[in-house]
Amino acid sequence: MPPGTLLGNYKLLKALGQGGFGITYIAWDNQLRRNIVLKECFPLGLCSRDSDTGEIIPLPHASMQVYRTAMDSLRREAQTLASLNHESIVRVYDVFESHGSIFYVMPWLEGGSLRERMDEAAKGASTMTTEQAAEWLLLLLDGLDYLHGRGIYHRDIKPGNILFDERELPVLIDFGAALNKPEAAYTITQREFSYAYASPEQITGKGAIGPWTDFYALAATWYELISGISVEPADRRLMRDDVAPLSGMKFPLLWTRELLASIDRNLRLRPEERCQTAGQWKEWLQQGKPRGLRKTGASGKSVSSAVTVAVIILALAGVWLW
Repeated sequence: MPPGTLLGNYKLLKALGQGGFGITYIAWDNQLRRNIVLKECFPLGLCSRDSDTGEIIPLPHASMQVYRTAMDSLRREAQTLASLNHESIVRVYDVFESHGSIFYVMPWLEGGSLRERMDEAAKGASTMTTEQAAEWLLLLLDGLDYLHGRGIYHRDIKPGNILFDERELPVLIDFGAALNKPEAAYTITQREFSYAYASPEQITGKGAIGPWTDFYALAATWYELISGISVEPADRRLMRDDVAPLSGMKFPLLWTRELLASIDRNLRLRPEERCQTAGQWKEWLQQGKPRGLRKTGASGKSVSSAVTVAVIILALAGVWLW
């Protein structure tokens, strides 16, 4: 819709972006005298807009019922966010219908996105310290710990869905693909995800969705932040995995060994080989390797060998004592 359009108390200033299922705008709240963000239900391929009235019109092949289903999906997204209260998760102020569509209201986060900061750093236009990046990761893990504790998985973590507030702290946005564990069926938007950051279980549809799914996307984001290299899509990695471990690379900045190793671990293709809780990842960052992780590969074999040797030594000692 054009700038200047009035939607109740809100005056549109400009469109910020459009995805497959919605349009976001920055708007002015005439009541509270502040900038806010509006997200509108506008699924591409299902509807168009009347150029004179701004009303939503379902396309000929899509019934009004299909569009109402999309609106219900956005309403559930707003309701999910409104039920959450964590500083690392975007808040929802209001939800309303107008011009045949549905909108919800969020705060305007002035610090821009992680995507923008990564692009600026790549051009040498800004600096990003290792301490900042580690702090942001811990704050986002706190938010995911809160989210997962309520049985909700974001399923679309990527640099563009991490914004910064006025305190320069990261905030997760865009819960259109979020999955609420108790729900029996996907909503229309939950089938969508960002291919470049999606885990193997999301892309293939095989395997359970859980905290480990969000950790893969977060690890892919931090891998790119640190190395400047995008992780190859997970389905290609299943055929041939060419992703080089961060822990084997050299960087101009001094990243901690624990941070690099934890990112490598959470980029594992098998869900059970990643951290299973945010607490495990945080423990790894703070103390090295977390307790409770399943051991695989060479490390698992070395542990098994050590146990075998210990048993043999004890047996020999018993014989000697006898």
